[in-house]
Amino acid sequence: MMRLTALLAAAAMALAPSVSAAAQTQEEIERYKKMTIFAVGVAAAFNAAPYRGLGYDDPNILAVPFYIYNKNNLTLAGPNISYRFWRVFDTQLSAEAKYRFQNYDSSDSPFLTGMSDRQGAFEVGLKAAKRYGRLRLQAETFADVSNTHEGYEFTVRGTFELGDNRAISFRPVVGA
Repeated sequence: MMRLTALLAAAAMALAPSVSAAAQTQEEIERYKKMTIFAVGVAAAFNAAPYRGLGYDDPNILAVPFYIYNKNNLTLAGPNISYRFWRVFDTQLSAEAKYRFQNYDSSDSPFLTGMSDRQGAFEVGLKAAKRYGRLRLQAETFADVSNTHEGYEFTVRGTFELGDNRAISFRPVVGA
């Protein structure tokens, strides 16, 4: 199943105006830091069932509302809340809480028989990001605090900005 948080982030980046791209001078950067950003919209999610026997021929099509609110160091985006508590030059650290929607019932498919139902989970973690010009490196770690799956997750990714970051913007991502 497509991660809802990734969908929300992709939709918001595609539909929300890019204010940071216009920030060039120190004065404009300082003015941007004081701005409140609020964006709302609707995205469409298309995904096929991830398990055999769940209807690959009939993909799920969902209309998903999304919102983004950003003021100073606080960001709310869909089921995520993030607070940036440290920023020096092009390096930043954030604390984040999110709800993971990747759930299923063992009765959803005969191929899940014997598996426990999976519920959504509430997770908290830390995120670190570092910029090197157009390259952005990011690492994040999350832990399940709702005791749903009692698991941990660690992700690293690199993003490279292609285009002029104004009219054209393309960001390929590689991660694990």
